[in-house]
Amino acid sequence: MVVWHGAGPSARPGSVRTGPATDDDRAVPDCWNGTAIDSASHVDHVAYSDDGRCPDRHPVAIPQLLLAIEYPFAGDTDVLSLTSGPLETVHADFWNAWDQDKLETEVALCINRDVVCGVAG
Repeated sequence: MVVWHGAGPSARPGSVRTGPATDDDRAVPDCWNGTAIDSASHVDHVAYSDDGRCPDRHPVAIPQLLLAIEYPFAGDTDVLSLTSGPLETVHADFWNAWDQDKLETEVALCINRDVVCGVAG
Protein backbone atom coordinates (compact mmCIF):
# COMPACT_ATOMS: atom_id res chain seq x y z
CA MET A 1 0.00 0.00 0.00
CA VAL A 2 1.43 3.37 -0.96
CA VAL A 3 0.26 6.53 0.76
CA TRP A 4 1.55 9.95 -0.19
CA HIS A 5 0.96 12.33 2.72
CA GLY A 6 -2.20 14.34 2.31
CA ALA A 7 -2.92 12.98 -1.15
CA GLY A 8 -4.40 9.49 -0.87
CA PRO A 9 -3.19 6.24 -2.44
CA SER A 10 -3.47 7.21 -6.09
CA ALA A 11 -2.02 10.72 -6.00
CA ARG A 12 1.52 11.71 -6.88
CA PRO A 13 3.74 12.82 -4.01
CA GLY A 14 3.58 16.49 -3.22
CA SER A 15 0.41 17.03 -5.25
CA VAL A 16 -1.44 18.13 -2.11
CA ARG A 17 1.24 18.40 0.57
CA THR A 18 3.60 21.33 0.25
CA GLY A 19 6.74 21.91 2.24
CA PRO A 20 10.46 21.15 2.29
CA ALA A 21 10.09 17.44 1.51
CA THR A 22 8.04 14.75 -0.23
CA ASP A 23 7.07 11.77 1.94
CA ASP A 24 6.35 8.14 1.12
CA ASP A 25 4.88 5.75 3.70
CA ARG A 26 4.88 1.99 3.09
CA ALA A 27 2.91 -0.44 5.21
CA VAL A 28 3.54 -4.14 4.75
CA PRO A 29 0.65 -6.63 4.97
CA ASP A 30 -0.46 -7.54 8.49
CA CYS A 31 -2.30 -10.82 7.86
CA TRP A 32 -0.86 -14.21 6.91
CA ASN A 33 -2.38 -17.39 5.51
CA GLY A 34 -0.81 -19.36 8.37
CA THR A 35 1.04 -21.88 6.24
CA ALA A 36 3.28 -20.49 3.50
CA ILE A 37 6.47 -18.60 4.33
CA ASP A 38 6.55 -17.30 0.74
CA SER A 39 4.58 -17.66 -2.48
CA ALA A 40 5.40 -17.56 -6.19
CA SER A 41 4.20 -13.95 -6.38
CA HIS A 42 5.89 -13.10 -3.03
CA VAL A 43 2.57 -11.55 -1.90
CA ASP A 44 -0.19 -14.18 -2.13
CA HIS A 45 0.63 -15.62 1.32
CA VAL A 46 -0.09 -12.27 3.05
CA ALA A 47 -2.87 -9.67 2.95
CA TYR A 48 -3.93 -6.38 4.52
CA SER A 49 -6.47 -6.24 7.34
CA ASP A 50 -9.66 -4.27 6.94
CA ASP A 51 -10.55 -2.20 9.99
CA GLY A 52 -8.29 -4.43 12.09
CA ARG A 53 -9.79 -7.72 10.86
CA CYS A 54 -7.88 -10.22 8.77
CA PRO A 55 -9.63 -11.77 5.76
CA ASP A 56 -10.77 -15.41 5.99
CA ARG A 57 -8.04 -16.61 3.60
CA HIS A 58 -5.35 -14.90 5.74
CA PRO A 59 -6.62 -15.35 9.33
CA VAL A 60 -3.34 -14.95 11.24
CA ALA A 61 -2.52 -11.41 12.39
CA ILE A 62 1.17 -10.52 12.18
CA PRO A 63 3.00 -7.33 13.20
CA GLN A 64 2.72 -4.62 10.58
CA LEU A 65 5.83 -2.72 9.64
CA LEU A 66 5.65 0.87 8.46
CA LEU A 67 8.52 2.39 6.52
CA ALA A 68 8.41 6.18 6.30
CA ILE A 69 10.76 7.82 3.80
CA GLU A 70 11.25 11.55 3.46
CA TYR A 71 12.73 12.83 0.21
CA PRO A 72 14.31 16.29 0.64
CA PHE A 73 12.54 17.77 -2.35
CA ALA A 74 9.95 20.47 -2.77
CA GLY A 75 8.56 21.60 -6.06
CA ASP A 76 7.00 20.11 -9.16
CA THR A 77 7.09 16.32 -8.65
CA ASP A 78 6.28 15.79 -12.36
CA VAL A 79 10.00 16.24 -13.03
CA LEU A 80 10.99 13.45 -10.62
CA SER A 81 11.68 9.83 -11.53
CA LEU A 82 13.23 6.82 -9.84
CA THR A 83 15.68 4.28 -11.22
CA SER A 84 12.68 1.90 -11.34
CA GLY A 85 10.63 4.36 -13.43
CA PRO A 86 7.81 6.78 -12.49
CA LEU A 87 7.23 7.66 -8.83
CA GLU A 88 4.43 5.09 -8.63
CA THR A 89 7.04 2.32 -9.06
CA VAL A 90 8.65 3.01 -5.68
CA HIS A 91 8.79 -0.13 -3.55
CA ALA A 92 10.41 -1.47 -0.39
CA ASP A 93 11.78 -4.84 0.62
CA PHE A 94 12.11 -6.25 4.13
CA TRP A 95 13.95 -9.21 5.53
CA ASN A 96 14.01 -10.11 9.19
CA ALA A 97 17.48 -9.93 10.70
CA TRP A 98 16.37 -9.58 14.33
CA ASP A 99 17.86 -11.74 17.04
CA GLN A 100 15.02 -14.27 17.45
CA ASP A 101 15.02 -14.14 21.29
CA LYS A 102 14.86 -10.32 21.25
CA LEU A 103 12.07 -10.38 18.65
CA GLU A 104 10.00 -12.85 20.68
CA THR A 105 10.48 -10.69 23.79
CA GLU A 106 9.35 -7.53 21.96
CA VAL A 107 6.30 -9.32 20.55
CA ALA A 108 5.34 -10.71 23.96
CA LEU A 109 5.94 -7.55 25.99
CA CYS A 110 4.88 -4.90 23.50
CA ILE A 111 2.86 -6.02 20.49
CA ASN A 112 0.77 -8.70 22.21
CA ARG A 113 0.04 -6.28 25.08
CA ASP A 114 -0.74 -3.40 22.66
CA VAL A 115 1.99 -1.29 24.27
CA VAL A 116 4.32 1.06 22.37
CA CYS A 117 7.85 0.18 23.46
CA GLY A 118 11.24 1.67 22.73
CA VAL A 119 10.06 4.76 20.86
CA ALA A 120 11.90 7.95 21.71
CA GLY A 121 9.53 10.84 21.67
